[in-house]
Amino acid sequence: MRSDFVFAAASLLSQHAMSASNCAPGPQTRQLVELPGVFIENVAVRENGDIIMTTFDDGRIYTVTPSSPNPEARVAVQLEGLNALTGIVEVAPDVFAVAANIVDKEVWEFVVGATRIALVDFTPVRLSQDGTPAVDYILDLGDFGVSSINGMTSLPSQPNILLGADSVTGQVWRMDILSRKVELAFLDEDLVPGPSGPLSLSVNGVHAYKDHLYYTNSNAQTFGRVPIDRFGRQTGQSQVFLRTSNSTLLPDDFAIDQDGNALVAYWPNTLMKITSGGQDITPLVETLVNPTAVALNKDGRKAYIVTAGESRQRGRLVEVEF
Repeated sequence: MRSDFVFAAASLLSQHAMSASNCAPGPQTRQLVELPGVFIENVAVRENGDIIMTTFDDGRIYTVTPSSPNPEARVAVQLEGLNALTGIVEVAPDVFAVAANIVDKEVWEFVVGATRIALVDFTPVRLSQDGTPAVDYILDLGDFGVSSINGMTSLPSQPNILLGADSVTGQVWRMDILSRKVELAFLDEDLVPGPSGPLSLSVNGVHAYKDHLYYTNSNAQTFGRVPIDRFGRQTGQSQVFLRTSNSTLLPDDFAIDQDGNALVAYWPNTLMKITSGGQDITPLVETLVNPTAVALNKDGRKAYIVTAGESRQRGRLVEVEF
C-alpha cells in the first residue's frame, strides 16, 4: 500500500504561472556552454566549483569552469566501451562514483546487464600530467543481476554506500564501494514501470535526504519519496507528491537543497521546485530544452541544469541564480 498526496498538476501549474506573472522577476538564467551532437545526462559540482557533466556520448565526461569569463567544456576523460554515463555522486572530496552503461541509441534503451561503477578521481595525487583524472572500475553490476543503473545517490551517514535506480526493473540497489557488496535495497510499486506511459524508464533520479529516498518515475510521471533507514532499507509507505499523467511534463533527475526542497528537471522545458512535504509546487524556469539533471553549488544559491537539447543532440549547461 502507499500514501498519495497527489496534486492536479495541470491546474496547479497554471495557477502558479498566473500568480508568478504578478510577482517579482524570477531566477536569473545564463547559458554557459552548448555541445552540438551531445546528449548531456547528469551533472555534479567539484570542490573548486567546477562542473562535471556525464553524457550519452561515447563515455565522455566533460568539465566546465563556470566562473570563467567565457566558459568552455573540455573532455576530462573517456570511459572506453561504455557510451551512457548516467548517475554521478561525490563519495569523497573530488572523488566521484559514476554509473557507466551501454545504451542502444536506435531505440534509446539500456543494454541489460552492461552496467559498471567507476570511481573518477580528480584529487591532485591521482591526476595525470595533462589533468586527466584517474578511473578505477570497482563493480561490474551484471555479475549481480542488475539490469541498469540510472540515478544514483549516497547515504547521508555512509557516503561509501550508494543507492542506484534500475530504470528497467524499478528496483533500488545498494552498493558498498568499500566492501564491493551489492544487494537489492528494496522494490516499491511506485517505482516500477507501469503498463503504459510515455517512456520505458521507470525510477529515474534518486536522492537520499535525511530519512527518505526521493525519486522520480518517468514512466508514471511522478515525484515522491520512500522512507528509509540509515542502511537504505525501506521503512514505510511511499508518498507521491506530484503526478503529471495528464500533462506532457516528464520528470528526470533533480537536486535537493539544504531545506529539503527539490529542484526537478522536467522534459520538455521546465525546472520545478517542490517543497519538502510536497505542499507547494512552483515552475522556476520554463525555457529549457529537454532538461535532464540539476546540481547545486556549495552555498545553494546557484543551480546548474544540463539538457539533452533539440532531438537529444545539442546539450547545454545552464546556470540559474536565485
